[in-house]
Amino acid sequence: MRDNESNSGNPALIIGVVAALGLLGLLVVGGGVAAVFLLGVRAVPQPAAPPVTAQVVVPDEPADALPPFDRRGREALPGGPAIEVAPAPHVARAKPVASLTAVQLWNTYGMNELTADGDYKGKYLDISGSVQSVNKGADGRYVVGFAVVAPAALNQRQLAQLSPRERKWFKDGYPPNVVCYFSKENEAAFADVKIGKEVTVTAKVVGRKSADVWRDYVVELDNAALVK
Repeated sequence: MRDNESNSGNPALIIGVVAALGLLGLLVVGGGVAAVFLLGVRAVPQPAAPPVTAQVVVPDEPADALPPFDRRGREALPGGPAIEVAPAPHVARAKPVASLTAVQLWNTYGMNELTADGDYKGKYLDISGSVQSVNKGADGRYVVGFAVVAPAALNQRQLAQLSPRERKWFKDGYPPNVVCYFSKENEAAFADVKIGKEVTVTAKVVGRKSADVWRDYVVELDNAALVK
């Protein structure tokens, strides 16, 4: 009886017990709340990052670092490096289909132009004859002319029967009736050709053309090259 009274009557003891119980309750409640919070929180999934593609950017080479070529690509502009230009490829000359004298070719066209064109036009021939002229034509190209007419000696009566232009030709020389134009690359070869010299050329037949010559026509050839 005395013990119960002493225990119930000790306020300090009662207060201590109550405080301990309250602290314990707070810890229990707090732990539960913390556990619930931790269990309820989930990591929000993040979207996958897109793949990264590496892009290499090559800067344009500055213009002044390039050789200053002209647009044709054949030579450098002033101030540029020296350029070795490859020579043009050699084009093989077509094989001649026949060998004729200038007189023979001229006579063939005089007899039948249609047949002569069918046989020779656009084809290469070896033409031989006596050189009557080497000069520049009306279009600026050089041309070698072959003699066809070799006039015989005429007396005064025969001379009087000639037309004015024939008398002039008889006195000064007849113009060539077979003419062969040659390219600039062949000028050096023809530079040493003398009037009256017998030569052979390879040339492409162009055909018959009207001209102020004997019988009023010439046979023209092109792209001539000196053979001998």
